[in-house]
Amino acid sequence: MVGESGSGKSTLGNAIIRSLEPPGRITSGKILLDDQDITKISDNDFNENIRWKKIAMVFQGAMNSLDPVFSIEDQFKEIFIQHYGKNKYDKESIENSLLEVNLDKSILKQYPHELSGGMKQRVIIAMALILNPKILIADEPTTALDVLIQAQIINLLKKLKTNEKKTIILITHDFGIVSELADWIAVMYAGQIVEFNRLGDIYSSPNHPYTQMLISNSPKFGSTFTEIKQTSLNEIETKNLESGCRYYGRCPYAKEICKQNPPLIKINNGYVKCWLYE
Repeated sequence: MVGESGSGKSTLGNAIIRSLEPPGRITSGKILLDDQDITKISDNDFNENIRWKKIAMVFQGAMNSLDPVFSIEDQFKEIFIQHYGKNKYDKESIENSLLEVNLDKSILKQYPHELSGGMKQRVIIAMALILNPKILIADEPTTALDVLIQAQIINLLKKLKTNEKKTIILITHDFGIVSELADWIAVMYAGQIVEFNRLGDIYSSPNHPYTQMLISNSPKFGSTFTEIKQTSLNEIETKNLESGCRYYGRCPYAKEICKQNPPLIKINNGYVKCWLYE
């Protein structure tokens, strides 16, 4: 899932894992997992059977979410206590999970402040994988990491996708990472998915004007700052068009019909939410 900051990517991820902060809530729509709408099941059922067992999430800024007063082992234990009770702590599974992210079991006795940023990020990923979920939601997993650690995290996600056959929902605004990992791309703007298509189709022939702008603004070798197209958001027009296309205030192709909410249109392998293709 790609889009600029504030487009709703993290909110959508949090909605899937049911961790929206109040007053945020799901008001409509479905989230289907194995043909079951998981918005319809109770909180207890979701916590017991879905969260971390079938869907896990690496949250944005995850390396800062470890509790500083507990050891890494204690924080792993908490996952087992929450899902299986106090007597189900499986140290071997924890050690295997750490090995999967290239960390030695010796760090279990350490505290978060004793680990580097990259190590903490990998601990969080290991925690998300500990109960072997089908789906991993990774929200900006390489933010604030140096390029060498970023490469390690990207290679780890590649391994999980290829070798472990895990479905990964990657939330990012970095098209470089997208090109490394994605099969499909959902482009979000102002809380809506405006285009959904295969990676190759998005790069070779983006359909939505917003997707075209994102692709054209992705830095390329040899480009200069003056070659990057600048856009500005007309907040007044956007606020007045809550019932129409939310990109109207920035769109170079905007016309009168765009003041109505555009449909989601099937085009080639994917979908686009734009009157240009109606």
